[in-house]
Amino acid sequence: MSRVRGFFGIGAEGISKARNVGSLFRSANAFGASFAFTVNAHHTAHKLNSADTSRSYRAVPTYHWDS
Repeated sequence: MSRVRGFFGIGAEGISKARNVGSLFRSANAFGASFAFTVNAHHTAHKLNSADTSRSYRAVPTYHWDS
């Protein structure tokens, strides 16, 4: 009998630095998250190319919400 596994996402609210967003997405990738998200993140925090050294933003769907 196969087990049905759920899914989960990882995110942060009010994040302001690209380095922290990079850490968030690297963690999402490492823990097998189905998606990553930010809520009310500063616009400069989305510069992932320099902060996400593993380029996990390519493998983990991302969502950005204003509120």
